[in-house]
Amino acid sequence: MSTWSRNNRLPALATLALTSVAASIALIFFYAPVDEDGLNQKIFYFHVPIAFTAYACFGWGGWKALRHLWKGEEGADLESYVAIHLGVIFGALTLVTGSIWARFRWGHWWEWKEDQLVLFLVLFLFYCAYFMLRYSLPPGPQRANLSAVYALFGVVVILGMITVFVIIAIWAERRFIARLQLSPFANRNSRNARILVVFNPID
Repeated sequence: MSTWSRNNRLPALATLALTSVAASIALIFFYAPVDEDGLNQKIFYFHVPIAFTAYACFGWGGWKALRHLWKGEEGADLESYVAIHLGVIFGALTLVTGSIWARFRWGHWWEWKEDQLVLFLVLFLFYCAYFMLRYSLPPGPQRANLSAVYALFGVVVILGMITVFVIIAIWAERRFIARLQLSPFANRNSRNARILVVFNPID
């Protein structure tokens, strides 16, 4: 790698990121089609990537926490802290963008009966408590070690959430299939059965 590349890599990456974001926003508002939700649907182009970024930050924070505890890697504790800090910011944005969509789609800012929403809120509050733990201790090895253990436990919480999401999805699918089989339109070759597959909702 040349000296120019080393010295200008960060500005080049920042320029590339800014250009990509600008192009993405332009595609969202001027190219992506609009469904029955109207412009409200377009918030998902922000909401979903922001949520994935929050998960990625939490995961990276857990990885750096492991490196701190396992290898004693210099700076790993600080990198874990920064990653979790960014994850909390993106987590807050996830909740805000999701609530905006829910307000126009459901007529409410929040639905406690939606398991995914509640579980993500629990995860968000869990990582907010990370800062309470970290700053309740004086700087030093004890604070770094306890923070790392907490960050690793957060990864376990995320994996548990993913497991719950999968279970919920499987349960909903099986319930849908059961309702379809009990329906008077159970003949899947009929036109009514195909209509039922599209319009029969899950309570």
